[in-house]
Amino acid sequence: DLLKTCQVWEQLLSIAPRDILALKLHHTMAFYTGRSQVLLSVIRGVWASWDRSVPGYSVVQGMYAYALEECGNYDEAERTGREATMANPEDLWAIHAVSHVLDMQGRYEEGVKWLDYSAEDWSDRNPFKAHLWWHAAIFHLSLDDVDKAISIHDELLRSINTPSYVDVSNQSSLLKRVEIRGINVGERWQLLADHARTRTKDHILTFRDVHFCLAMAAAGQLDEARDFIKSMEEFSDVNHNWTAKVTKSTLIPLCKGIVAYEANEYAAACDILWPLRNDLAPVGGSHTQRDLFRQILEDAASKCERTNISRHLLSERILQRPNDVNYRRLYEALQ
Repeated sequence: DLLKTCQVWEQLLSIAPRDILALKLHHTMAFYTGRSQVLLSVIRGVWASWDRSVPGYSVVQGMYAYALEECGNYDEAERTGREATMANPEDLWAIHAVSHVLDMQGRYEEGVKWLDYSAEDWSDRNPFKAHLWWHAAIFHLSLDDVDKAISIHDELLRSINTPSYVDVSNQSSLLKRVEIRGINVGERWQLLADHARTRTKDHILTFRDVHFCLAMAAAGQLDEARDFIKSMEEFSDVNHNWTAKVTKSTLIPLCKGIVAYEANEYAAACDILWPLRNDLAPVGGSHTQRDLFRQILEDAASKCERTNISRHLLSERILQRPNDVNYRRLYEALQ
């Protein structure tokens, strides 16, 4: 029960605010439950017990920077994140926090430069480096450099895969964004779908489950994806913890919308995803990661000529990303 676990960590941190392991574990699980305000509240609650004289201070700064970014405090997030990376240039999470600011503010060229790290640069880093390369690929996609985004997938993201660990979330999220741009990614889905089929009884993280479902559906394994949704229904019927409740309320309809989209049932996908679009935070992940599901809705609306939905979503995009000329061009084409 992730929610109850987070509450225990919060109780511990109220007693021992410098317990950096409890803080990091809480930060990770609050992230995977999509509770941005909780991320920020807990870091602020321990902040007065930390300063530069305490070992690990820059790690706390990196977590604080990410929490600030997810709550929309971009200037403070960037300042704090850059301070953390200056203190410890090896801190992937602090680098990650600044990357999110650059993405949310549409500063894509800066993002490319910020994440210019090769496989050799990070040869000794843990698999989280794949997520930073994912961000680099997203920056390149936003600059219309699709070839570079695909090369990052092929040369960096897939290299993270091992017999026991396949990076489904980052890879499927990137591949789908490329496909939405009309690019055929070939057989790249197959490995992800094959691995996802081995994990359909886990139901540990809703964030993982939605990407497993996406991988199977995008690979054309629609029956397997539907069976996976049935497994989610069974799980949510017999369990009563936070994950089961979110699976029932949010994950299952989201996955049904994704499967409808991959089955070319675009009107049905719109009908499912449109009312759900602003309530996806419990699935977990960041604003940037969950934006994929809005992109799927946008593409479905375009393909079934739901012009009213397309116009509404693009209007939001223009306000959020005023520097992105692509969204303005698409919006003007609808007038």
